[in-house]
Amino acid sequence: MSITRQPFGTMPDGREVSLYTMTNARGASVSCVNYGGLIYSIIVPDKDGKTDDVAVSPRTLEDMLKPDANYYNTLVGRYSNRIKNGKFTLNGKEYQLARNNNGQHTLHGGVSGFSMKYFDITPAPGCSCCGGADKLILKYTSPDGEEGFPGTLELTVEYSFDNENALGIKYFAACDQDTPVNLTNHLYFNLAGSASRDAMGNRMTIYADQVCECAEGLIMTGRLLDVAGTAYDLRQGKCLADGLKEGANDPQMIIGGGYDCNYCINPERRGGKCGEAYDPASGRVMEIFTDKPGIQLYTGNMMQTTVTGKSGEKLAKRQGYCLETQYYPDAVNIPEFESPVLKAGDTYEFFTVYKFSTR
Repeated sequence: MSITRQPFGTMPDGREVSLYTMTNARGASVSCVNYGGLIYSIIVPDKDGKTDDVAVSPRTLEDMLKPDANYYNTLVGRYSNRIKNGKFTLNGKEYQLARNNNGQHTLHGGVSGFSMKYFDITPAPGCSCCGGADKLILKYTSPDGEEGFPGTLELTVEYSFDNENALGIKYFAACDQDTPVNLTNHLYFNLAGSASRDAMGNRMTIYADQVCECAEGLIMTGRLLDVAGTAYDLRQGKCLADGLKEGANDPQMIIGGGYDCNYCINPERRGGKCGEAYDPASGRVMEIFTDKPGIQLYTGNMMQTTVTGKSGEKLAKRQGYCLETQYYPDAVNIPEFESPVLKAGDTYEFFTVYKFSTR
């Protein structure tokens, strides 16, 4: 195991951005940068042992700073996904947040959420003699009132990578006031590798009997829908392209332009394996483990951008997909959903693991 650091660019305010790379004994690696905690690359082998990058991300810091690259592979918070009308009431007080989503709702933390912040990164190399994972420890302090949220939030995120090709993400947070917190990473995956411009040939499995119903604007209604007999039923695995075709006339699919929905992880799966992605051509498998209650599956329906990817071409629609582990969207406003409120003095602690192998 080893960690290297190299210059990656300079922020507009003069701060230096570095690229940190964790490489394991098998030659697989994960890289990230200070800006947004963005995971730049995930290089893992296919069934023939050939390594390739399965993370779809911008190529340069300049690309990362573009307005239409806000969430590519970044940490997202203080509250991921949408908050209806940018409002919530906590302890009898109403809070108004920025309405950065079509001028109506709050999306992914507001105008300048965690995806646009500079993180202090400390490398913590693993011990090769005992197979310990390399870690990168990212820290950021979100001041009271940032983007309208109450309390000063101290955030620590650990990225780890081990010899079993498992990328771990652990989230820790504490706040001096009660505040809603819903952290995730907006990673885009394509197990077919960097040469592929379409990830919809990947086969997706998610162990969830229900999804959250959404209305216009992808705002939650508070109802849960059974997946049985619909394009959302991924319990036995389904090629994403087939699911998109099957759901072409589904009202939810029309609203989202494809898959853009929260899967309610079956309770017995929470804390363990809750799904996997598989690319038949390369044989790559990615298992997903989390103790969060939901996973947002997003099939890159709005990926057309001015942003250049690492292949040198503009990032394209459905070139990747996201599997964002999270509390249910707008849970701060829906009492029936598990509460995302972090109490003052308590610790927010969740994990997600993406483990790569071949079949």
